[in-house]
Amino acid sequence: MKKILIAFLSIALIIPAAFSQRISATEGAENIGGGLNPAVSVTVYETDESIILKEWKSLMKRNDAKVSREDGETFADNALLKDVSNDTLDVFAKTKKDDDGIKLIVAMQVSGQFLSTSKNSGEFSRMRKLLEDFSRRLTKESIIEQHTEAVKVYDKTVRKQSDLVKENEDLHRDIERYKEKIADA
Repeated sequence: MKKILIAFLSIALIIPAAFSQRISATEGAENIGGGLNPAVSVTVYETDESIILKEWKSLMKRNDAKVSREDGETFADNALLKDVSNDTLDVFAKTKKDDDGIKLIVAMQVSGQFLSTSKNSGEFSRMRKLLEDFSRRLTKESIIEQHTEAVKVYDKTVRKQSDLVKENEDLHRDIERYKEKIADA
């Protein structure tokens, strides 16, 4: 019974997230980095905005960037994102609440120019992949965490049910004993 319920909970949490929410980064002009600039946005599902920002800041720091936050934007100065470019990048990021999750919007500058598909197609496509991988990782971690919490709640409920069954059996035995005492009296 327990294994069936755990399997059901796993399926109920993971299947909808896996199939109804496709993680895909999209290009567009966004108000980021002091103006309307080319950017990439990706939706991160099932994850709090604070965790997304914390993880993004951590990623930038791991890539030797000096990170600051001002006016709702996170700015990473001189990030060495070797997966995107051999040059250092200035990275602008912000989040926006969406119907399905939190949208992470990122624009990157190299040598004072914002990356775009028309000027830097290779770097721009690698930037998209970086964001998609980031979103997948956070979404997966959040779903696993939710699953772990659901299993804990389930286990607690099973223990409580077991205690109630035992208590019920004890009460029924007491009733039978009292009935015998009444019959003997």
